[in-house]
Amino acid sequence: MLQGLVAFRANGTEFGGVVNASTNTGFVELSREFRTVGELAWLRTSSASLARQGFNEVSIVPLPTSPGREPRSATLSPDLLALYWQCRTNLPVYPHVRQAWEVGNEPDFFWIEDNPDRMAAVIKAAYWGIKAENPKAAVLLPSLAFVPDKYPRELAANGVYPFLDGYNFHYYGWAQDFLPTLNLHRQFMARAGWDLPIWITEAGDFQLHQDRNTEPEDLARQQAFHERLAITAFAAGVDYYLPFILTPWAEEGSDLSLVTADYVPRPALESYLFLSRHLRGCRPCFEIWHRPTQSEIGVVLAEPDGDWLTALWTPYRWTDFSLPAEEQRPRNPVGATWWSAGRRRGRRLKPAATGARRRGSIALPGWPRGSTGQGFKGIPSPDNPCTHRNGPRGAVQPSLPPSTAMPQPQADPTAIALH
Repeated sequence: MLQGLVAFRANGTEFGGVVNASTNTGFVELSREFRTVGELAWLRTSSASLARQGFNEVSIVPLPTSPGREPRSATLSPDLLALYWQCRTNLPVYPHVRQAWEVGNEPDFFWIEDNPDRMAAVIKAAYWGIKAENPKAAVLLPSLAFVPDKYPRELAANGVYPFLDGYNFHYYGWAQDFLPTLNLHRQFMARAGWDLPIWITEAGDFQLHQDRNTEPEDLARQQAFHERLAITAFAAGVDYYLPFILTPWAEEGSDLSLVTADYVPRPALESYLFLSRHLRGCRPCFEIWHRPTQSEIGVVLAEPDGDWLTALWTPYRWTDFSLPAEEQRPRNPVGATWWSAGRRRGRRLKPAATGARRRGSIALPGWPRGSTGQGFKGIPSPDNPCTHRNGPRGAVQPSLPPSTAMPQPQADPTAIALH
């Protein structure tokens, strides 16, 4: 059974997305697809028009600040009473949808120069102001940009827990580091005694460069990144997951958007919309591991009708594999075509019948015979907390999904085990 994805929630993850131009006609048209193709419950924005469409909204509290010593940095206003009244009287209230407010954006980065004790006071003042006018609104921890270290520890020491309705962090990194990073946040919460829903209000990929944002291979890599994070967030029990970004956005030469400049959905968005609807009711069953590289390269999900859905993290999805079981005759490879961009799903694999052996095998081309399924091992090392290390200490997992990190298909399929 699963060893890494142990916090699965039976109620499922609520999916959403980040937007930055909610009044744009192109996005309003695109948002209709969110209802017909996908099932996105949340948007990270503040828009009366989108609230009228029924989207729940999570927004950043506009904190009063003064310019800091560095460009783009700021210092918090010492007037907590003014902040209280601002949150009580100036924040929009949409009674017909759910709302959540982030009290600041990545204060552990350079945006806010103040120490955590000042931010803790701001959280408390904002909490009282928000709850006075909109008691049902959720107040979230300021989004953390990094794995938890001194900053959230000092927030905890300053007593912010009673003033929070959700734990909130952002993720920008390699796809294979996402689950270890999530586990580090969970470890911090457990040690701090915080029992809160987990929000990921930004999860983005910098690998799609602006000068290659129409190349099929690069778009496939972006798609694989967002598929992996969405499925992992669901299987690992993240309560609210919002990828960055559903409107055009470029930064530092990278195109982070899941749409084109004309609001045409990219494969990553089409796939994400499909997953947002299809994952509801699914249950994670197995992780698929590639032993030579100690890489977790996919998961198997049980669907409500008893079939299985298998997802591989690489853009190069092979077409032949088999799932032997005691009742399966003959034991020949089953032809399968992976669903792609939410438009096509192939033949699904049946699990072994109740009472049959629980360990099967999948035949994947080009893998050494005798590869076995593995669970997640180890945690990120203290000197490099964002590097996922598996197996022998120091054996760094290769970056996926670039083609050089995965074996290419060969003529003779070989078996690996599921775990």
